[in-house]
Amino acid sequence: MDLTETQPNLEFFHTICYGGPPEYTDFPKAGEWAFAMCCFLCGLKGRGEVRLRSRDPRDNPYVNPRYLEDRRDLLMMAEGVKFMNEITMNGAGTKDIVKGGWPAGAEHHLNKTNEDWQSHVQKYASTSYHPGGTCKLGQEDDPMAVLDGYAQVYGVRNLRVADCSLMPTLNSGHTQMPAYGIGELVAEFIQKKHGLKSRTKQNV
Repeated sequence: MDLTETQPNLEFFHTICYGGPPEYTDFPKAGEWAFAMCCFLCGLKGRGEVRLRSRDPRDNPYVNPRYLEDRRDLLMMAEGVKFMNEITMNGAGTKDIVKGGWPAGAEHHLNKTNEDWQSHVQKYASTSYHPGGTCKLGQEDDPMAVLDGYAQVYGVRNLRVADCSLMPTLNSGHTQMPAYGIGELVAEFIQKKHGLKSRTKQNV
């Protein structure tokens, strides 16, 4: 599938209740319980785009994440969800207590083929709200680079970007820690430029 061998492709975790919209409209009845196994796709092959809609800065930008348009992402996500279902329905710790799918009446746990799971992913996959990579940091001769090595916007004075949008690609995991690191590093750039000293102690 042309995957990056050194980069994890999936992250699994569980929640005590389903995390999607039906959680608010089809909550388990008294005496019943539900949990969810969630699959995050890491190291995506597809690339979305963010463009200006017009010259008016008040207009919202055009955003197209292009989720699952690259077939490799769809195949990997489907394999992950299929694997989680196998663990849930046949695992030693769950097979004797799980009675079926949820919300009530759902039958996705009965899926058998890869095609079944691909259709399921296409219908139900959603975002985890951790976008990035829209202001790539790179060399000046890179047509896709927006920022230089000090997170300064090319062609604009006194403007830096200090969040995960400067990452050329997303890390395989949650973006919270990279965001902290980027913020700290850019703060150091600004301090050094203006001859300032940090007022906080660093305990790293």
